[in-house]
Amino acid sequence: MASGDTIWARSANGATDVQVTSGAQPRLSMDGRYMVFHRRDASTVVNHQDVWVRDLAMGTETKVFANNDYVVGYGFTPDDAKLVFDYASEVDRANRDGTRQRRLFLYDGNDDAPDANPVDGRIVLHNGNSGLYVLPSDGSTRAKISGTQAGDYWPTWSPDGTWISFLRTTSTSANYYKVKPDGTGLTQLTFFPATTVSGASQADLGDRRVVAGLHPASRRRDRLRSGRPLRRRVRWQRRRHARLDGERPAPTTSGPSSPRRPR
Repeated sequence: MASGDTIWARSANGATDVQVTSGAQPRLSMDGRYMVFHRRDASTVVNHQDVWVRDLAMGTETKVFANNDYVVGYGFTPDDAKLVFDYASEVDRANRDGTRQRRLFLYDGNDDAPDANPVDGRIVLHNGNSGLYVLPSDGSTRAKISGTQAGDYWPTWSPDGTWISFLRTTSTSANYYKVKPDGTGLTQLTFFPATTVSGASQADLGDRRVVAGLHPASRRRDRLRSGRPLRRRVRWQRRRHARLDGERPAPTTSGPSSPRRPR
């Protein structure tokens, strides 16, 4: 992203926007109090930027990780006390204040964007070359989710820990799906013929998931059915939301947005 990115909080009914801080790619903690995000230091490329955590109740911010390689994505552990995040070719875990950082596991250098199950701490992540994988909280084993494939990105657990939503990209479109950790129940949730959406910033709003994206035909906020109530909805400045509730919008000429990182 270009320099000057700003994170905003929007009320649940969409009526008001409040500027929160400078940064990009925000993710909220399970209880909605903390927000992890990228912030520009020397690089304008989001994946090269440092990782920060903001206490939304106190307004304080902590640099959790000084990034000198790639960090694609991150998530909070069920107790909100720690973060899991990919770094270079490994996945790490650290306290929310940045202390006690350590490697959690290393299987494949393309394992990115880990998200922790809010119930039992299992980790789901994407591998841009092969699909989605599930690991126990200690990373001791790694199992591919059957039915997932190269081009599946940004897996996120449902609040009850039973489903995983993710973005499936092709050469012409990008749509959201859900699947259970054992590969059963694979279901397409949206049916855009062509769109640009991003799974990097997600949040729950009632029974729907809100994701950032741009759909020129609709220019509306996208909501994907999910489950957990949310106090705040966070978004990137200059990034519009497109509808993700299954409505079929008019075709457009824009293609999908891919989180693939250069190597």
